[in-house]
Amino acid sequence: MNTTDKINALREGGNIRRFHTWSVHGTHTIAHHSFNAVNLLLVLHPNPSMNLVKAVQWHDAPSELWTGDTPAPAKWHSNGLKEKLRELELLVNVACETAVALTPEEEKWLWAVDKIDLWLWVIEQENLGNKTVKLIHDRLDVAFSQPNRLPPECVKFVKNYKWKKVNVAELPE
Repeated sequence: MNTTDKINALREGGNIRRFHTWSVHGTHTIAHHSFNAVNLLLVLHPNPSMNLVKAVQWHDAPSELWTGDTPAPAKWHSNGLKEKLRELELLVNVACETAVALTPEEEKWLWAVDKIDLWLWVIEQENLGNKTVKLIHDRLDVAFSQPNRLPPECVKFVKNYKWKKVNVAELPE
């Protein structure tokens, strides 16, 4: 794949809507999610490698341009679908040169910031009155409660997080 095609695949992959089968407030795209996950990584990780930054940035795009954001319940209830999607995503990521080799600790960080971004989005939806995301919140709480699932920095963040709207009428201190 040439450079133009790679750039176009990443850009178009970023436009894929997440949660397109759910009733949600606003639009949430792969680009929103990737931006937020990288921000979590850069703020929470003491010294992320460039490979980890790339993996977080590219973990859903461009592959979801070909697979879409397949709803989680479809993966939960369809034998083999999750594995087949992973195979296709790997093929796309290899072709687009966005497949990144990670250490086990980096894999843990990728999983953590991916899920924490989802968790924060769910909390925002709930604060906007969306009760349809409770199932996602409950599943994330169970996942986060598993020992050693999250790096210590992420455990501390999740434990101490309190949602509040930023007051743009005041400058930060």
